[in-house]
Amino acid sequence: MTMHWLGVGLSSVLGLRRLVAAGYLVRVWNRTVDKAAYMLGEDTQSPPSRPSISMNCVRH
Repeated sequence: MTMHWLGVGLSSVLGLRRLVAAGYLVRVWNRTVDKAAYMLGEDTQSPPSRPSISMNCVRH
């Protein structure tokens, strides 16, 4: 099952980590990929360390 998460902020990081730990595939939608990666401790210059998280940029 894939979970979609809209917006990454201080209050959402723990929830996202728990979903990943429980084995869910998580697709994160945020205004910028870099901010989402920073909040989750990911490096945008290298491949994701956790293949269960994918990040997408939402622009309006």
